[in-house]
Amino acid sequence: DAEGQYVDTVFNDNVDRTAEDFVIASILISDPVEGMLSLAGHTAIRVQCPVFDLDYVYHYIMIHQEDSISETKALLTGQFFVQMVADTFASYVQHSETINRGLTEYRLHLTPQEEQKLWQILDEELVSDKQLKYDFVQEGCAVKTKKLIERVLGNKHIDYSACDPRISAPQYELVSAAMQHAPWMRFVMLTAMYGHTKKSDCANNLLIPADLAAAWQTATIDGRPLLSDGVRIVANNYYQSDGWFTPMRLAIMLLVISIIGLFVTKPYTDWIILGMQQLMSVLVLLFSVMGSTFIVWNWLLIPFNILPAICWKWRKYWALPYAAVLAVWILVMVFVPHMLVDTTHIILVLAFAIVVLKQSNILQRFLTKSVAQDIAKSSKRSLTK
Repeated sequence: DAEGQYVDTVFNDNVDRTAEDFVIASILISDPVEGMLSLAGHTAIRVQCPVFDLDYVYHYIMIHQEDSISETKALLTGQFFVQMVADTFASYVQHSETINRGLTEYRLHLTPQEEQKLWQILDEELVSDKQLKYDFVQEGCAVKTKKLIERVLGNKHIDYSACDPRISAPQYELVSAAMQHAPWMRFVMLTAMYGHTKKSDCANNLLIPADLAAAWQTATIDGRPLLSDGVRIVANNYYQSDGWFTPMRLAIMLLVISIIGLFVTKPYTDWIILGMQQLMSVLVLLFSVMGSTFIVWNWLLIPFNILPAICWKWRKYWALPYAAVLAVWILVMVFVPHMLVDTTHIILVLAFAIVVLKQSNILQRFLTKSVAQDIAKSSKRSLTK
């Protein structure tokens, strides 16, 4: 069994291993809770063998090798790994109750042979003790669970034709919707997820645990539903961040500062906005290095890069054309048919664009020209009289 204890299941001739209830497999979906690593929910596989009183939950946990560093630093530096563990069902439920985490169970409709094969594969994963590199989009718990079930099914085709069209939206939008309750982590995830803005089919978009359950409830295999309706095991205690200081409010505050800067001769406000732009540039570059995604175009690289700071001394030459580029970027992001970047990103770019436009002195020249024209007209009228 999962704890390494010997159980005689081979020589007991009274056991019908072809019975529907010899092994019972199901998917457990945990609600999001507070904590950087739990904001999108969690997926686990429960397998039971009532005949031998076995009931275990197999799932992937995230670990990092340096206990002294924080979860945030481990995530930003790519030091997280995932590893399969097995808990008794009772202890898994108890843990969910202790941290007030909602838990729902969905029965998998597999054949007895497939359910036994699933248990064998889970045990092999557990014994292998493999530590895999963490990647929320490519190798998150929902994605790994999907791949395990596909290994069990072999050449059998899962029909996703009845899947909710919402799940076929770009992955960027799925993550945005799933993390509305955690605005700061949502902003970080969306900043990191450039390149995942193309629409995809339902089968390749199951990276959110709740979406996996929703898709498999409508999916069929050999004409039978893949998943049953959910049964609530632990009451819903959905985490909701009630902090007032959100990325959106910070972005609006920076936009106001940039507008005030138009009427301030001192450059202090400009340095604040440029500092924000450089901080975002470092974040985007960091995620590029972590994900090795230089071959994937990143829309955020246009406004958030280190070139403005490097070339700041010569800004009077490039400020006006770059401000025009930023204006076009904002218009594209606002009116594109589907989500490419977050609204918070757009507001931050707007704040930066105002500062860049100010550096071109075009507003001062325009005002100076208008004043000169007014003086000229007044002088002309005086001479006429």
